[in-house]
Amino acid sequence: MGVLTSTWPLARFPRAELDQDLSWWDVFGVALLAGVGFTVCLLLGELAFGTGAEEDTHVKIAIFVGSVASALLATIVLRTRNRVYRRLEALELAAADIADPADPADPADIADPAVEVRAEVPAEGTGARRTPIGETGTVTEDEMRAPDRMFDLSGRVAVVTGGSRGIGRAVAQGLAAAGADVVVASRKLDACKEAAAQIEVATGRRALPVACHVGRWDDCDSLVDTVYAEFGRCDVLVNNAGMSPVYDSLPAVSRELYDKVHAVNASGPFRLSALVGTRMAAGEGGSIINVTTAGSLRPNASDLPYAMAKAALNAMTLGLAGTWAPRVRANLVLPGAFDTDITRAWGPDAKRTAAEMNPMKRIGAPGDMVGVCVFLASEASAYVNGAQILVDGGLFRSL
Repeated sequence: MGVLTSTWPLARFPRAELDQDLSWWDVFGVALLAGVGFTVCLLLGELAFGTGAEEDTHVKIAIFVGSVASALLATIVLRTRNRVYRRLEALELAAADIADPADPADPADIADPAVEVRAEVPAEGTGARRTPIGETGTVTEDEMRAPDRMFDLSGRVAVVTGGSRGIGRAVAQGLAAAGADVVVASRKLDACKEAAAQIEVATGRRALPVACHVGRWDDCDSLVDTVYAEFGRCDVLVNNAGMSPVYDSLPAVSRELYDKVHAVNASGPFRLSALVGTRMAAGEGGSIINVTTAGSLRPNASDLPYAMAKAALNAMTLGLAGTWAPRVRANLVLPGAFDTDITRAWGPDAKRTAAEMNPMKRIGAPGDMVGVCVFLASEASAYVNGAQILVDGGLFRSL
């Protein structure tokens, strides 16, 4: 009877109040206390009442009362144990909050208006664009823990100049792999067609090849018209096309070479950004990514016209960051030495020296630019505007 009486509250209270998992040691403790109470009461009853019919009844009553008392004692012990555990848990959580007040698990942080976000996921195949993070709505805990949603470019259209090879080729395929339809723009249409076909096979997204010499404003105008005629929108513009001709000395730089370098690296991106940015602002917004060079921060005589033109693109980006904000963001990506057509003209010794000087002990590969460009194109970078991101292996690191 004592065991049954003690195990009944044990079975009830865990469901009603005890949150902690009870082990078999807890069950054994209750039964043990009940058994001890049973034995003690038996002994006391026998000593107090002796033997006899009436005395036996008193003994049984005493045993029952003692068993019930021991069961109640066991239950009180267990409940006290649970309150102690709860208090310890509360102290541990408080200590964790003090150590890391920005923990997103804290409801106060989740409700903070500084992380105001709501991404409306478009229906498959509709091409509808989600509301940019930070504009309206409230972020949910699930969305904060789903980076794949923030980097998803489904329903977006991205234009990549210089997209048929090198960095542009890698970035175009990376954007398509993230879900975007892409426009591969470059001077040679055959090269654009080949790259576009490969991208479509690799990603299953549409890739439109368009011939465009970005140094010619008429070509830039035609490219923009083609994009909007085919897709009706442009969400991401990557001004990647560039050129850096080799010359013997600074006096040997001709006016033609100088003007061509500035046309491709600065004036063409200006024209495309002006046209596309205006339409982005009038539509659903977008992201402009300008690929310049770390050399524009520390130019030297061997590529000075190129560095000057890219420095102009740097300044233009900072100006664009405030022109159509918050609907249109503009950011800079500054690669260091990369294994592209430009560095192939250096020769093996120069490339080997560049690799040895770099903390990463190599020069960049086109694929190294994909991650940062997908980030800047996506909602994951919704509060990144006017940033200058070095992708140089840490060579030009500074505070």
